[in-house]
Amino acid sequence: MYATPAALQIVEICREICIHLKDPHDQKKSQSSLLSLAQCSRAFSQPALDLLWETLYDMEPLLKLLSGLVVESRLVDDRGVKFYTIARTLRDRDWTRYDNYSRRVRVLDYTHTGKVDSDIYLQLT
Repeated sequence: MYATPAALQIVEICREICIHLKDPHDQKKSQSSLLSLAQCSRAFSQPALDLLWETLYDMEPLLKLLSGLVVESRLVDDRGVKFYTIARTLRDRDWTRYDNYSRRVRVLDYTHTGKVDSDIYLQLT
């Protein structure tokens, strides 16, 4: 049986370690490192996930949490545009998953360029 070292039972220490994995100059590397840490250790899972979801530059990661989401790419005015719709009624487990991750978001730095089916707003309310 594996015993977690006492220091790793302190959430603040685990969070501080995770913060040191964030490289402001290499977002992909930071995300990869934090994801690996979240998957390999219960002690680091929550702090790593908090940092992974802390800042979003797009709504798509949040929308993809909803299992009924359909993303369709189309060419509009000679540029690729993504269209988002929800193909089925959302279930309680969809909302539970969405709430679990969306509550971690602290900054949403987002410029919307796509088209959203207006029904998606009704389903999200």
